Amino acid sequence: MPITEMYFEDGVFFAREVGRIERDDARYWAEQITYFAATSPTPIVSLVDALEVTFVTTEARQIFVRASKIPNLKLAAVAAAGGITAQTARVIGKLAEDNHTHVFPTLEEARRFAKAQAEAAETG
Repeated sequence: MPITEMYFEDGVFFAREVGRIERDDARYWAEQITYFAATSPTPIVSLVDALEVTFVTTEARQIFVRASKIPNLKLAAVAAAGGITAQTARVIGKLAEDNHTHVFPTLEEARRFAKAQAEAAETG
């Protein structure tokens, strides 16, 4: 499966994605984040390492866009350095809820942003 790692910690739901992302991959990710958002007492943040993604299908893109409306999901921070992957992430961001998806060239920048946003959500 192209999602090689997922975990929820300190208000941040992390997922590492590699290769080609299909509808079922995106659906599984959305199910997992919906669960954690629903069970968290404060808004959560999504952190996606898409540095090794080669392609995102149209169906998967649609699921990611719809995920921006998940209750209690504050925003998504996506690390995407490749030209086509970064462009895809930006397109998803433009179609998502306003100011929901933020794209960064490195995982470290995305992680710092996600952690700061999760901390801000926790403190109110």
